Amino acid sequence: MRLDGIAASGDNPPMISMTDSALRAAELRVAAEHADAARDPEAQAAALQAMLDFPCAPHHFYLPEVWEDLGHALRSLGRFEDAIEARRSAIAAGYQSDPDPEAEIAELLLELGRREEADHLYAELRRRDPDDVWLYNSAGWMYAAVGDHETALAWLDTGIELAMEFGDADRVLDQLAGMRRRSLDALGRSADDELTRRAEAFLADPQPARRKRPLKPFVSPPEVTSCAHCGWDAGVNEPDSEWGDTEPEPAYDVAVAVAWFPADEWPAARERYQTLRDLPADHTEYSRSIEGSLRTMARGHAGKLHIAPFRIDDLEAFCTERELDADSAPTRAHAAAELLRTGGAIPWPPGRNERCWCGSGRKYKQCCGRRG
Repeated sequence: MRLDGIAASGDNPPMISMTDSALRAAELRVAAEHADAARDPEAQAAALQAMLDFPCAPHHFYLPEVWEDLGHALRSLGRFEDAIEARRSAIAAGYQSDPDPEAEIAELLLELGRREEADHLYAELRRRDPDDVWLYNSAGWMYAAVGDHETALAWLDTGIELAMEFGDADRVLDQLAGMRRRSLDALGRSADDELTRRAEAFLADPQPARRKRPLKPFVSPPEVTSCAHCGWDAGVNEPDSEWGDTEPEPAYDVAVAVAWFPADEWPAARERYQTLRDLPADHTEYSRSIEGSLRTMARGHAGKLHIAPFRIDDLEAFCTERELDADSAPTRAHAAAELLRTGGAIPWPPGRNERCWCGSGRKYKQCCGRRG
């Protein structure tokens, strides 16, 4: 794939030293990270393409993810055809995700108005993996976005049933139910129906999974063993120790949970508890501050970190039972530890291509996991 306006490397580039290769790779990576942090998709697309054009790219970068990031930047620019090609290149390089990475191609086809192709691809993806809850989320969201709320509801209804069947292991039920309510409203229908009531009851009192979804096998991309451009050889050249991990040894190995209020609870929690008012009023910024705290903790912590999502009513009941003050950071830490003990905490961090822990519906790397 070539993108107009971005210069390509020569067909026969000169040989360079491995040191120069490493320095150039670092420059390219920093340029892409800065463009990402600046929320500049045009600069990011150019920087990512420069990474792909670098002859030493296969042994410096994880190409499936570079291609996927390029597709995301191009989609942000409205360059849907180029985004489809980038996504196909990512898949060819070994990119894997939930939902199936081809789901985003179906989304892009709908954005381009190529309905028949999108319908066919969504049907094929459903045939391949009928239990992929995130596929129903993708289809429900996109069909609603193009105004076809009837088709959106068909996907969302099935997705909700699956989410409850799997014990909402992917924490997507609330998102599916919210989209379903909006589609019913758009069609002038009441959202107060049997499926809504069952979903709300499940969210209020989660039930264990009735069955487990089989895990998808992970297929490793082909391993790069040498580079003709700089002379690197995986069997000979080991990374210098100075490039290694210089973080201090973790000091302890205990699972920890950090208290966090979801978006629908945050305004009321911040209003009720004086000790929360120094935190950002905007929920996105609040979640990013929690992310920052977790990253700081992770530098010296060997145990698994978690996020404890609080509902005000549950927190108040916890404190009333134990005669504790809910407007106290130590109390909330105690409640978070109890939520972790009883299985209600969210492991952190998610995978870069998994849905973000904050409930935005976006991938972690494109939400709270963004660099910068």
